[in-house]
Amino acid sequence: MNALAVEAMLKAVTMPVQLGGGIRDLKTVEAWLDKGVARVIIGTAAVRDPELVKSAAKKFPGRVAVGLDARDGKVAVEGWAETSQVTALEIAQRFEDAGVAAIIFTDIARDGLLKGLNLDATIALGRAHLDPRDRLRRFCLDRGRQGAAGAARQEACRRDRRPRAL
Repeated sequence: MNALAVEAMLKAVTMPVQLGGGIRDLKTVEAWLDKGVARVIIGTAAVRDPELVKSAAKKFPGRVAVGLDARDGKVAVEGWAETSQVTALEIAQRFEDAGVAAIIFTDIARDGLLKGLNLDATIALGRAHLDPRDRLRRFCLDRGRQGAAGAARQEACRRDRRPRAL
């Protein structure tokens, strides 16, 4: 991770910044939050060290998200270099009651390669991983990543017309 570039961005902008990539311990989570990052995204460690996510979410409420970059439904780790045997849905369910601020999902075989959005997978994950009383609320309200992934999330929310509590 290019720490100097991130620190320069934090100084240059007034909008909230979220950061992911290489965050694999509580010390790193705390350091970035102390430097002004609004929310950290934990990806690989969510698969390999779920207790880190739970501890960080408890210690920093509303400031920890889980990043799920999936290829063929399985979560990719180590900057997409490896594919785990765990599905995005399994990881999302693992953290459902852990207090994470958001689940940020990207289908890297499509959106990650600029081949279009996987709305079906995005909608299915949003419908399946939250308690039925709260289905899609956090998913839709998360501003998360911008660009194509953010557009997919917003389109998924528009396509889901069922009433839900906010």
